Amino acid sequence: LDDSRWTRERVEQAASNDEDFSEQDLSNLDLSELDLTGCTFTGARLRKTDLSNTNCSSTDFTGADLRETAVNRTNFSDARLEDANFSEAKGENPVFARAAVAFADFTKADLKQARFDGVQGKAACFHQADLQEVNFAEAQLPVVDFTESILTKGDFRKASLHGGRFEECSAANINMEEADLTRLHASDAPDFTNGIFRNVRATESTWEEAVLDGTDFSFAVLTR
Repeated sequence: LDDSRWTRERVEQAASNDEDFSEQDLSNLDLSELDLTGCTFTGARLRKTDLSNTNCSSTDFTGADLRETAVNRTNFSDARLEDANFSEAKGENPVFARAAVAFADFTKADLKQARFDGVQGKAACFHQADLQEVNFAEAQLPVVDFTESILTKGDFRKASLHGGRFEECSAANINMEEADLTRLHASDAPDFTNGIFRNVRATESTWEEAVLDGTDFSFAVLTR
């Protein structure tokens, strides 16, 4: 496909014809409220593109550049997002449920009330992201990076976060009930005030200088 004359209308038509958008430059376009279900954007460039209210379910964004995109209420459920770059993306209530996010980069993204429930993937990065009231229930995210992120009132029930990094994060009222926190890195004063850690497995985890006032560790496994 020739990417020199991409417009919203042309993208909509190409998507309806199941055309492949791999490696195309769709930056700065308004693609809000379109149906891009199942389309392929492998390695595509969508920097500063508006995807608000767009249906991207089961869409392949492997290796795509989505920096600074608008994702208000965007549906990425069941999408392939491996190695995708969402740095500084912004939007409320986007849905990433069950997406594949291995090595995806969400550094400094502002995704309040986002749904990441059931996502899977190694080494996803959420460094300095604003994820207030986010839902990561039952996520499978080994060695995930949440350093310096905002996770206030986050829901991580039954999530698997083996080897995850939570240094310097703000996570008051977080719910980690029944989560796997084995080898978790939670030093350098992360704030877990009034957090729920009931029934967590957190063997070989580190908690130096963590703020744990009012935190509930009932029935947690913290030693071998």
